[in-house]
Amino acid sequence: MTPEKRELVLAVVLGLAAGPAYLLAGPGKFFAWYAAVLGGGMLATVHWLKDIRPSRIAWLTWLAWLFVLFASAVLALAAAWVVAFSMHGWD
Repeated sequence: MTPEKRELVLAVVLGLAAGPAYLLAGPGKFFAWYAAVLGGGMLATVHWLKDIRPSRIAWLTWLAWLFVLFASAVLALAAAWVVAFSMHGWD
């Protein structure tokens, strides 16, 4: 797998981690928990960056990375809110 594809897969995985982080931490501590998840995920894979050479595809990967992360986080949070609402209602 190319380094660019690995980065995009990482963005999807970190984005999808938003839902479980929200369910585990709750709304009050979500941002702190999710920041730790994002930081840990990025630091654990920082060695991948040495494989990416400057090119057009590398720049497009970095631009797409943010949008892919955001879209998958929105999807995961929507699913988490549905689960939380179905379990607790509007309490």
